[in-house]
Amino acid sequence: MSVVDPGLQPERTGLAWRRTTVSLAVVSLAGTRLLPDPVGLVGLAGLVAAIALLVLGERRYRRVRRALARDPDAAVAGGLLVPLTAATTLLLGAGAAVYVLA
Repeated sequence: MSVVDPGLQPERTGLAWRRTTVSLAVVSLAGTRLLPDPVGLVGLAGLVAAIALLVLGERRYRRVRRALARDPDAAVAGGLLVPLTAATTLLLGAGAAVYVLA
């Protein structure tokens, strides 16, 4: 008996990462638009990171689907998604703090 449903869990995770990258892109675009020029570059960096997250998320989704198709009980190792998301969030937070304190 398989512990993992090979179709639904990776799909839900992939959709969650897509929602995360879309919200990150929207906040980054708003930051680029609203913040002054030197600090607004943080929003541009966030937009680049959102695109990178989208690409990495899609690659991971395909890799997990393939691994679960071969062996439904397979454990797939982590990747760069969580550290990149955390770094981008910290970068955008620092940009917001600079804007508020300035």
